[in-house]
Amino acid sequence: MTTSRVLRAGVLASIPFIAACSLVLDTDRHRSDSVPVAASDFCAEFADLACTGERDCCSASTRDFDTCTRQVSSECVGNFGRYVLDPRTGYDARQAGVALAEARELVAACDPAIQMWLVFPPKPPTFPRVLTGTIPIGDACEESRLLDLPSFFTCEEDGICTQLGTVANPDWACVRPAAQGDECNYDGVCEPGLQCTASIPFLTTGTCEERKPTGEPCARDAECITYLCNTVCRDATNEEAFCAAAD
Repeated sequence: MTTSRVLRAGVLASIPFIAACSLVLDTDRHRSDSVPVAASDFCAEFADLACTGERDCCSASTRDFDTCTRQVSSECVGNFGRYVLDPRTGYDARQAGVALAEARELVAACDPAIQMWLVFPPKPPTFPRVLTGTIPIGDACEESRLLDLPSFFTCEEDGICTQLGTVANPDWACVRPAAQGDECNYDGVCEPGLQCTASIPFLTTGTCEERKPTGEPCARDAECITYLCNTVCRDATNEEAFCAAAD
């Protein structure tokens, strides 16, 4: 998934069916060597770094920097902006500064690992970690409807807003994500770094298991540490990571 397309296509189509990648980056929410980024500034900052990557790391880019930043910023506002500005999701300005600083380091090195940083399922240790949730584990939460995607991010501590009761009395509450070996029916209920082996998300049951390393056989992207599958797990290419305009 390329730099700009992740906020255009991946968000609405893929969130329920993909799982958190396991890119190992500094996730210390108390790191002090980054500048906090206000919610109102997040999409502009995101667009600047995304388009810097396209300009500096993609030889096939066909759009100028200003056009790129306008388009990516608009996509971000239209998609991720609803999470940033929703009071339920607990946007963390300091953590946003940390996440964007990490991305700028990847862009400066033209590192294709930026593709993993851009993956946007519920609760990955990537850029959506700027949403920390506001509801403690064990407390009631709003129904996690498919079209009410901010509700995926309402729980603290990477918790999952899930239905504990019956149809008549749904009893939605924040619970801890499923650990390795626990039952699951889609990737988003597993702990960060794990994927659900359910063959048909939401309709069948599987278990939360570790993602597969590069070179291992796979059937879908979410099985892989790199979140890229082509019969085997593989790394991103520079073109995939940075050449949004060439698609």
